[in-house]
Amino acid sequence: MKRLREKLEQQGVTFLFDTKVLKRSGEREIETTQGVIRFAFLYNCARAHTDTVAKRFELADGYALVPFKGIYWKLNEEANPKIKPNIYPVPDVSLPFLDVHLTRVISGEVYAGPTAIPAYG
Repeated sequence: MKRLREKLEQQGVTFLFDTKVLKRSGEREIETTQGVIRFAFLYNCARAHTDTVAKRFELADGYALVPFKGIYWKLNEEANPKIKPNIYPVPDVSLPFLDVHLTRVISGEVYAGPTAIPAYG
């Protein structure tokens, strides 16, 4: 990620961290805690505040981010070798969640999850 950031910065991309969007002040201009920013493209990477930032641009008015946290369980040594690739369920459009899946991580361990616990707070 560090190298990707360096390459993008060499092409004129600016990254601003720990910067709060205060308001939209023009078609391609925002006021932030780091001053006024003019932009050609703006990527909203505000994590849990993405919907709030989008609404300041009059986008996503009919949407609200509902935060969830997930807990994963590690498969035991006996079950672990039985899972080779990552396994994902077939999506169900009536239930817009990823659902429980099995993921092999770089260490070779396999995790099952996540749960979907609302995280209000």
